[in-house]
Amino acid sequence: MSRYIYEWKATQYGTRLFRRPGSGPAPVKAKTAKAAPAPAPDLSSLKKDELVAQAEAQGVDTSGTKADIIERLEGGSDEA
Repeated sequence: MSRYIYEWKATQYGTRLFRRPGSGPAPVKAKTAKAAPAPAPDLSSLKKDELVAQAEAQGVDTSGTKADIIERLEGGSDEA
C-alpha cells in the first residue's frame, strides 16, 4: 500500500494535487545485515602515524622506523 493518499482538490487557483497520510500499514523497515568484519588493512599502505596508533592500541613498542613497527605488529619480531 502507498504511504500517502493523493487526491485532487479545488482551490481558488484551480485544482491541485494534495497528499495526506494513508491509513495503510506502517512502512516496513529493511532488515540490516550484520556487517562482515572489515579486512585488516595492508600495513605497508598505512602512514607511520596510523601505524603508531595501531601499535599503541595493541600495546606494541612504537619506536623505530615504519618497517620496525610493521614487523612488531605482524608479530615477526621476538624481541622482549
